[in-house]
Amino acid sequence: MASYDIAVGLPLGVDPEPYAKAGATWWLPEFDPGVRLDAVRGVLRDGPAA
Repeated sequence: MASYDIAVGLPLGVDPEPYAKAGATWWLPEFDPGVRLDAVRGVLRDGPAA
């Protein structure tokens, strides 16, 4: 097991599973400039799509 994390930034709606299988340990959602704060909070609250 690696002693470090690998983060990947992905646009919303992109499945992070293939990246997790490749070794990514964190998924960071990317937001377009100017996105509303309530939209960001909703993604953080809901987490990645199952």
